[in-house]
Amino acid sequence: MNTIPAQEIKRRGLKAVDDLLDKGDVHVIRNNKPEYVVLTEERYQALVAEAHEAYLARVRDSL
Repeated sequence: MNTIPAQEIKRRGLKAVDDLLDKGDVHVIRNNKPEYVVLTEERYQALVAEAHEAYLARVRDSL
């Protein structure tokens, strides 16, 4: 899992996240727990498209 402490982002800014995004989604750790996930726009759009396709498949199957 690609992780970074929230304090590191506060200290270094988005450059800290950019360095990790090349390796995949970035989980931001706050208070020793995963709190957020940062992903590229391309990855986000792919997830939205997959969710939409899954929804349409469920609707088709229910007809």
